[in-house]
Amino acid sequence: LLAEGLVKLALYAKDKNEIGLVEAGLLSEHGTNLDNFALVNAFSRNQTGKVIGIIDELFAEDNEVGPEILGGLNWHFKRLWRVQELLASGHNTPYEIAKDLRMPSHFVNDLISHAKRFSRDRLSQVFEALYELDVQIKRGMINPRAGIESFLIRFSG
Repeated sequence: LLAEGLVKLALYAKDKNEIGLVEAGLLSEHGTNLDNFALVNAFSRNQTGKVIGIIDELFAEDNEVGPEILGGLNWHFKRLWRVQELLASGHNTPYEIAKDLRMPSHFVNDLISHAKRFSRDRLSQVFEALYELDVQIKRGMINPRAGIESFLIRFSG
């Protein structure tokens, strides 16, 4: 729990050199609510119904949450890509992968399982789709919630 909290805190801090009260406040404010981490965890476990429920909650709390969700998904898929690289190079234990990703090993098992459900070509399609979705949302060409739901359904499984 502490490790997950530190990861969240680092993400809230983004590229800042210091973590201050603002970032800590964000952590405590969002710590008990559904957030990107809950969304990504449900998605990686192929719980599509739960994913849609979390999206409902996130958009109910903040109608402008689309870019934040896309950032969380991008973060997750970058880790899947890295897991695949590590597996291909012979790093097969959760401990080795967790050490490389700087994550607690108990989170890595789901990540490994999810990474194995994607080919490299499919992950390339994911990144292309994420980019296109981001552009469409920023240009007002698509409803953020509908676009994100469609993306998640398209790439679940």
